[in-house]
Amino acid sequence: MNTGIDVFLFIALVHLGVLAYAAQLLAYSAGMLNSYFWNGRWTFRERTAGGKYVWLKFVLWNIAWLGLSSIGLFLLEQSRLLPVFWAKGAVTGATLLLNYGVSRSWIFAVRKPDERG
Repeated sequence: MNTGIDVFLFIALVHLGVLAYAAQLLAYSAGMLNSYFWNGRWTFRERTAGGKYVWLKFVLWNIAWLGLSSIGLFLLEQSRLLPVFWAKGAVTGATLLLNYGVSRSWIFAVRKPDERG
């Protein structure tokens, strides 16, 4: 769902004339907010009970990944290797598994009862 929001919004914004890099920022941010909401309440709900640093870890990881994905988008588009929508697809595809893995193992990691809070 997060990827769908990201990609749909990116395509819509670029078609409306928004620069690809601004569209990337807005679309990724919308997907990120959706991701935090649903990962904490559904995907990793059993892992999130009381973790006070979950939001901070989530935001830090996603800011870093937004920067890396934006650089990747820029390099692919500027090199003329791929049109902007294919570049977005390549960058998005490259991030899917890594984002899930980091979310599962670090952001929403299982904590012992004495580590909650």
